[in-house]
Amino acid sequence: MSRCGRIRSVCMGATALANADLHVPHAGGCLARLGDAVALRARPAALARLACVALLLLFALFLSSASALSAEGPWRPQRSVEIIVWSGAGGGADSAARDIHRILQEKKLLDVPSIVVNKPGGSGLAGMVYMNQHAGDGHYVSMASATMVTNRLNGLSPFSCGHTTSLALIAHDYIVVFVKPDSPFKSAGDLFGRMLKEPGSLTGGSTSRGGTGHIALGQALRALKGDPKGVKLAIFKSGAEVATATMGGHIDYGVSVAPTVAGMVQNGQVRVLGVAAPKRLGGALQSAPTLREQGIDSISSNWRVVVGPKGMSAGQIRYWDNVFGRMVQTPEWRRELENSMQDFVYLDSRASAQYCEDQTQVMAATLASLGLGKSR
Repeated sequence: MSRCGRIRSVCMGATALANADLHVPHAGGCLARLGDAVALRARPAALARLACVALLLLFALFLSSASALSAEGPWRPQRSVEIIVWSGAGGGADSAARDIHRILQEKKLLDVPSIVVNKPGGSGLAGMVYMNQHAGDGHYVSMASATMVTNRLNGLSPFSCGHTTSLALIAHDYIVVFVKPDSPFKSAGDLFGRMLKEPGSLTGGSTSRGGTGHIALGQALRALKGDPKGVKLAIFKSGAEVATATMGGHIDYGVSVAPTVAGMVQNGQVRVLGVAAPKRLGGALQSAPTLREQGIDSISSNWRVVVGPKGMSAGQIRYWDNVFGRMVQTPEWRRELENSMQDFVYLDSRASAQYCEDQTQVMAATLASLGLGKSR
């Protein structure tokens, strides 16, 4: 029997019960007048019919709502998607965004067109503000990185993981410590040994104070029971400038992400002392030992994450989980990671949000040991 049939049966039964013979005793033990009995008997019947009408109306409303939800279906983008880059064209984040854009379109993983939009300025602040002007809108996603966390911890930005909707952790750009080919330091042990004995005697180069390169150095010295505050760094505008200063002997060593130095290693322009990764990288850096191999427990990367604006719905998050989950399995994405010396990783929305929070705690502790960090 259908739901409607069952409801009609209940209503008919209730009405019949209400219409059954009703003997109403008189105060003196006699039956009341017939008119009084009929009037009393009519009340329950009318109430039963009224209740049934209300029940049928509610059921009809339920069916209408269910049909509307079914017709609407899961969330899908209805117009072009913007992939926002919080820096200028040509950098690592921009390259990753354009790779994602190309793969999503070529493999037809998106239902609509996509465009890459650069919003540089304010250490990523301009891009973050622009994205969150579209709070709750799944048509906007951004390329972010560990810099989002370090900027917040160092007081350079009021925003961090909690001001976004994490969608996917997609790559690791591991930190590399390198020197010029004829440097007297032959291993990471030599370099950090000198730093332990004579704090402040060596000058390194990096792109930011309190960034992932600085954190890698701090972790290494903490692991060796040294004082991370003894790290002395010169700050440059780009990883290429760090490498140039290292090759010219203007600084004693450099720290940068692997893609920046891979070509220079291949050309013999710099020599890698150690990689802050859990295992050796491939390509031009396949012979470069990790810091862990040399007894120095330091792992640091400028990990890359895709985020959306705050307030995205569960349906929008499910859609992007599906898109990025399929994208990272494509041969094209694996090839891009290999070409750029990035390590494969994939965490979905829930797991990447937790990863970001966990890394915030790890980075905050290291920055504190470096005498840096202002905010969580």
